[in-house]
Amino acid sequence: MLVRIYGLLAILFTVSLVFSFYSLFTVDWVRYSSSKVGIPLPMSIRYGLFQKCFSWNDHCVPFPDPAAGDCDGSGEGGGAQFCDLWRVARIGIMLAAVHGLTTFTALVSTLFSSSFLQRKRWTMNTVFLSGHALLLTVSLGLVAHLFNVSSQFGAGTDLGPGFMVALVAVILDVFATVILATAVLAHPPEYQVIAY
Repeated sequence: MLVRIYGLLAILFTVSLVFSFYSLFTVDWVRYSSSKVGIPLPMSIRYGLFQKCFSWNDHCVPFPDPAAGDCDGSGEGGGAQFCDLWRVARIGIMLAAVHGLTTFTALVSTLFSSSFLQRKRWTMNTVFLSGHALLLTVSLGLVAHLFNVSSQFGAGTDLGPGFMVALVAVILDVFATVILATAVLAHPPEYQVIAY
């Protein structure tokens, strides 16, 4: 039975890992659209973890960039605090991607192990899955906080697919963790009575 559970977990986590890498490299975490604020000239800016791209010239620049004024401003979520928190979110997603590769390796190696090792390694795999979800959650929380309080993102901005895909990855991780813990704890190992 655990072989099927670990097979399902490997599939779920593969999707989660692909979503993590997509969210790392996409330039679509936060989007600004001029049509949402009533400006007739269609313009948009897409913000990613590493750069922002402009629709009017198809040009992308590093983000946040202190030289471009991205780290200016004051108040909560503004100025240098904005740049620092955005970089921490970026590092969190990068760590989640690296940790995800380790988690994937652990899940696949457990899948092809003996039933004894499959039962024994469930705690390790649960910790790995939870760690991946935690790293993503911290980064998502930071980006959501900056989206809500920073003057960098005003009217006409919304959270983009990069944010949503990372959120789905967290949900998949939590779901996989619950499946694994439930499967192991609800079905204790079967022992065979040895007659003398």
